[in-house]
Amino acid sequence: MIEIDYTAAGMGAFRNPEVAEAYATRPSYPLEAVHYLLEELPQENMPLRILDAGCGNGLLTDGLISERPDAEIFGLDQSEAMIAEFSRRIGGGAVPVIGSFNTMPFLNSRFNIVTFGTSIHWADPDLLPTELYRILRPDGIVARVSNATRVGTEFTEILETLPGHVAESNRLTPTQESLELGPGFLPMGSKKFCNDIYLTPKDFDKLLTSISLFETAPPALVKTARAAMQAYANSTIVDGFIPVPFDTFVSKVRTLKGLSVGELACR
Repeated sequence: MIEIDYTAAGMGAFRNPEVAEAYATRPSYPLEAVHYLLEELPQENMPLRILDAGCGNGLLTDGLISERPDAEIFGLDQSEAMIAEFSRRIGGGAVPVIGSFNTMPFLNSRFNIVTFGTSIHWADPDLLPTELYRILRPDGIVARVSNATRVGTEFTEILETLPGHVAESNRLTPTQESLELGPGFLPMGSKKFCNDIYLTPKDFDKLLTSISLFETAPPALVKTARAAMQAYANSTIVDGFIPVPFDTFVSKVRTLKGLSVGELACR
């Protein structure tokens, strides 16, 4: 079996302007989910600062701006193509920053909350907790928001067969129902929201383009996966639209300040 570095290959795909543009067909995040992730923020006199890490084209940032127009919001992504789409979509509503969330280009204790919109699986699990701990204020929050499709068992089974697939192999993402970042973070809870969309055949094809599988997997797997998705589309299309059911999961943790770097590294 050929082993593929899906992390490197996937990030390469997301630097492709065509893939970045295709993200427009992905589902946004329900406002009730965004409202939930922003609950329980600490009350303080300083300006509220939010970082949307791995912001992509700003699908989650949109909701953050809508819910908290008073906040200073930053979008961080290491893909220039994604940041270009982010700037077109968001305009002046948030500050775009190019950089990795494994080594974040921000000062200590900068943010009240850091959000990850279907992006935390790209993080280095050894580096990310320390970086989050560093840039968050006391009682700061980390919120992971994930859109998971419920389209057909065939597609799910194909994803699960991929060796080393980044979303499956990263120990930060073993389940949607919790977020484990180590001893510096206390669990706050999680919640699921229904998030179904309806796409034209053209936009459905674009949605597939936005999934790293279709840019990184061996050609035979891509062919099988596309065939399964086309069969699903053909069997469900009504009045020119294909239903694509999603669930949105939100999991939150709060920082526990006062630990040393050595204590943060403990597992």
